[in-house]
Amino acid sequence: MLHVDDDPAFADLTATYLERADDRFAVETATSADDGLDRLVGGEFDCVVSDHDMPGRNGLELLRSVRAEYPNLPFILFTGKGSEEVASEAISAGVTDYLQKEPGTEQYAILANRVRNAVERTVAQRERERHLNAIETAHEGIGILDEDERFVYVNQAYAELYGYDSETLVGEHWGRLYDDETARTIDEEVRPTLDASGRWQGEKTGVRADGTTFVAEHTITTTDHGEFVCLVRDLTERKRRERRFEAVFNNMYSFVGLLDPDGTVVEANETALAFGGLSREDVAGTPLWETGWFAPNEGSRTNVRAAVERAASGEQYRDQLRVRGADGDAVVDLLVRPVTDEAGEVTLLLWEGRDVTERRRRTRELETLVDNLPGVVYRGTADGGWPMEEVGGRVEHLTGYSASELGSQGGPCGDELVHEDDREEWRETTRAAAERQESFELTYRIVTKEGTTKWVWERGQGVSAVEGGAEHLEGFITDITARREVTEELQRERAFVEQALDTLDELFYVVGEDGDLQRWNRRFADVTGYTDEELSGMDAAEFFPDDERERIADAIDRTLTTGKVIVEADLLTKEGDRKPYEFSGSRLRHSERDVVGLVGVGRELGGRKRHERTHERRNGRLDEFARTVSHDLASPLNVAQGRIELAREECDSEHLSEAAGAVSRAQELVEDAATLAQEDDRSGDVEAVDLSPTVRDCWRNTETAEATLVVDTELTIRAVRSRLQQLLENLIRNAVEHGGDTVVVRVGGTDGGFYVADDGPGIPEGERDEVFEPGYSTGEDGSGFGLWIVSRVADDHGWEVEVTASEEGGTRHDITGVDIVE
Repeated sequence: MLHVDDDPAFADLTATYLERADDRFAVETATSADDGLDRLVGGEFDCVVSDHDMPGRNGLELLRSVRAEYPNLPFILFTGKGSEEVASEAISAGVTDYLQKEPGTEQYAILANRVRNAVERTVAQRERERHLNAIETAHEGIGILDEDERFVYVNQAYAELYGYDSETLVGEHWGRLYDDETARTIDEEVRPTLDASGRWQGEKTGVRADGTTFVAEHTITTTDHGEFVCLVRDLTERKRRERRFEAVFNNMYSFVGLLDPDGTVVEANETALAFGGLSREDVAGTPLWETGWFAPNEGSRTNVRAAVERAASGEQYRDQLRVRGADGDAVVDLLVRPVTDEAGEVTLLLWEGRDVTERRRRTRELETLVDNLPGVVYRGTADGGWPMEEVGGRVEHLTGYSASELGSQGGPCGDELVHEDDREEWRETTRAAAERQESFELTYRIVTKEGTTKWVWERGQGVSAVEGGAEHLEGFITDITARREVTEELQRERAFVEQALDTLDELFYVVGEDGDLQRWNRRFADVTGYTDEELSGMDAAEFFPDDERERIADAIDRTLTTGKVIVEADLLTKEGDRKPYEFSGSRLRHSERDVVGLVGVGRELGGRKRHERTHERRNGRLDEFARTVSHDLASPLNVAQGRIELAREECDSEHLSEAAGAVSRAQELVEDAATLAQEDDRSGDVEAVDLSPTVRDCWRNTETAEATLVVDTELTIRAVRSRLQQLLENLIRNAVEHGGDTVVVRVGGTDGGFYVADDGPGIPEGERDEVFEPGYSTGEDGSGFGLWIVSRVADDHGWEVEVTASEEGGTRHDITGVDIVE
């Protein structure tokens, strides 16, 4: 770059900082505008940086002189005396950028960035103009359309193909060039394909300005900027030629001929002769490699002779060779194969050929549009690790290497870019594709020039050798790193969710709005007995007996309508067993409005159901006992109490006092027994209960004198709150009654439940099984029903109670089988 500043010291300092900021910068300095203009005449500069306030010509005058001679050369005004007036004049004069000098060194980094951006924009503009010039001179019709499908550019060939001039088509919708039906198919077929994949290729019938029609081949690609690049080729002549060829060869190869086993031409069809501008006399009796088709090209002569030798030995040979035609050279896909007699002897050789020149030419012309593709297009040879012969597209963006680096002698080969863990698979796939001339698709990792690992998707094609060369690969590579990372994250999340669901002890399920089972966990399959294949597509109603199905269907409808429903029902297994379950379902939405089904959990109720039936029978017996106690025992005891009071009025006896106490005690026992017997199981609602505060509430509700409570648990359990309080109060009361006023009562958690222990006298081991019997008591004032109530409450919940000795030698009650809330 050229830096013009009348202060030599500042100019040198600026040059030093700029060259340090970017090793691509080479700065020359000039101390006046005239000196700068002289330097421009004799040198090649990519950018000019100039001060404004200088003796003689100032920066603005220098800018105008530069623009007169070098209209596209980037020019940055770097001045210490800036003003809006100077900036406005600079912009009018065509300045590229404007920067005011500031104290400190940060300004040089800013200046370096401005220079870099200005040069890169200029280079990009030149490249675009070069591409447009190349497109304009192309023989194929090329047009560029905006996202509204209106032409922003058409080359002359495109316009002439439809009978218009370029200016007429620019701004027009492409539907102008087709009839209504074709335009409709473009909207319905072509545009959706472009939106989905970025490319469409096919044939459509175009309408010229004079109303005539023609069949055109279209290749349309989408650019990074949302534009469409359309390549159009008139297929009228080719279609006519194809129909003629198909009639002659029945859709086989274009050229057909017969050879003797030594390669001498016996016969050639009219198509082959016409192509070469030859007669039968020109070729008959002449070795094929010496005919006018192949003789002018040494490589083709050698390959044809080798093909004849291999076919004469019984092998088939196929290759693409250059041939001489009446209108110039062409490339033919040549096949030579043996014709044998009944004994297997080769008697003739059949040679066939198809002109592939047009296809190769079209490929070369399309290379000018490669830069619009979101990836890299390449052609590599099989020699030594697939060195790149040609490469284009977003090469540097994907690999970190420039296109010239990858395509140059000594540049990195294709397999050097592949991650070492993926390299062997990549080599095997590409080698097989090249040898068999097959297409392939592959996902793998590459390592960029900077050492970054990226995931890419490649689609390529093996291409056979031409003129004795090695096999080739041609293909396209695009970056899928971001998409891969999103996919892997979704897979991890899905696996995590499925694993979490499979660890549940409860049944998990998702039911669609039509009642079909859509998702389930492992527990669901285990309990029902169906395989995953059988469960897929089953209806929710199939998992319930006939007498439950109407109620289940109603529950599903209410869940979808109200949002949440809990229902108890028998689950029907594959073997026909019925298992009681509680099912809770919640409405499932894809969005705020769209209900797509329900998600739910099923919890087994087998234990509780059995306990309910047992308690129903027992409560019936106890109700009868309650009536007997209250009616048959209460009245005699009342009579006895009255007689004792009358006897006390007549005499004072110690025996009467003891008799009165015994009667009073008997009345208390009758009252306790009647109250207990009349109490139902109070199943109530099972809920999550915090054990620690519940224990403390029970302690306050019980006469505990000077006793001490220690709570060592923060467990939360599922229980009927009132029944749990009844159990705890009886255990606390029992501990205080038998342990004395200063007893210490401790409540703690275990793996399967909780315990209540004291440091009292304990219960002898031989009596521990008897303490839960109704009426059993070791105290004078005990009713004998406290621990029996404890056993009933535990039994109602499906728990077990075990009596052992505490660590202090007292009594410990362990309650197990408790449903603990995690």
